[in-house]
Amino acid sequence: MVQVVSEPTVLAPPVHNAASTHRATPSESGSFGHGLALGVGASAVMKDASLGARTKKVARNGVAVKQLVPLNFSRRLAMEKKKIIKWRSEPQKHDYPAAASYLSLIFGQEAAENAAMELESAEMSEFPAKDIFRASTLSLLGVSNSHVESDRAKIVRDEKLSPLLLFRDRRNGKLIVADGYHRLCAVYTFDENAMIPCKIAGTD
Repeated sequence: MVQVVSEPTVLAPPVHNAASTHRATPSESGSFGHGLALGVGASAVMKDASLGARTKKVARNGVAVKQLVPLNFSRRLAMEKKKIIKWRSEPQKHDYPAAASYLSLIFGQEAAENAAMELESAEMSEFPAKDIFRASTLSLLGVSNSHVESDRAKIVRDEKLSPLLLFRDRRNGKLIVADGYHRLCAVYTFDENAMIPCKIAGTD
């Protein structure tokens, strides 16, 4: 008689699936607070702009369910419909004293007032938002800033924004946004390539 001895079954170690255990980091969930785990397997992905997340169909125990997947801040902004941003034909009168006040912190009162007068008589120009940021070396303020949020709301309501006032600081080789920093940030969140009307001084 031949005795049949079955070999013991060797179980393979469980395969770690990064997608099944991954939890959203603050950078992925942005300011929307959806720290949800990502599911395994997906079919159609639908965006839900009101929640700042995607609705993703996943299979769990043979049952199809929907799950929210957070979008990071930059991707959510990219999903927004690009607005046609409206501008005033000239800066508002109160923009010039505001520019002088800011410039006085850098150059002194007399030089700042002269710069404001030069800005008032300058011709209108326009530059891409991203180029103004690069030349100024300023950081982009997020929508959590109340002034940026206010200017974004104006854009959504199709209200006209006041052009920027810029000053070339030749000694330090950079551009100073004398007035309109928050407007610049607001526009950039919609379209970094948007052409921004402005007046620029300090060319001599």
